[in-house]
Amino acid sequence: MLKGFGKDFLFGVATSAYQIEGNNFNDWTEWENRTKLKRRKKLTPCGKTTDHWTRYKEDFSLLKELGVNSYRFSVEWSRIEPQPDQWNQDALQTYVEMVKTLKDLQIEPMVTLHHYTNPIWLFQDCPWHSGKSIERFSKFAEKVVSALCPYVRYWISFNEPVVFILGGYVDGRMPPGIKNAKLSFQ
Repeated sequence: MLKGFGKDFLFGVATSAYQIEGNNFNDWTEWENRTKLKRRKKLTPCGKTTDHWTRYKEDFSLLKELGVNSYRFSVEWSRIEPQPDQWNQDALQTYVEMVKTLKDLQIEPMVTLHHYTNPIWLFQDCPWHSGKSIERFSKFAEKVVSALCPYVRYWISFNEPVVFILGGYVDGRMPPGIKNAKLSFQ
């Protein structure tokens, strides 16, 4: 317990699936493969990253050592629904195991449903600026929430949505890489 804070105060850390899980295949992966990011002359794709996907129990033990009592993380849509209406139950079960492990360690899980990355098929079939994206995201959210709700009290639907809109639809520096203010409003 942190001195000066009430017993219900949540003190935690946060990550995104794409940054730490490793071996994701989504629109950012495709973006990196096309070397759209203009940070360095040669870009190395994320690849394995910290391999959190297989090492999450070790990572969560480190969180406990840090003394945090909450952890905000995102689920990777492209892992859970790699193709439209094709659900990867093993991936979903891994997320269930993650939140159960956090609860066992007395760390409150906070789940972000969308942290910038999308399945590649999403933009091809129903980009965010189309009305069909609402139905697709709703199906995904329902699937994830149904699986994790026994263990999760706090949900974040979109991580920094304004950043996603500005980066993806106004200046085009991140997927989907569109420079169209009108579409950004849609």
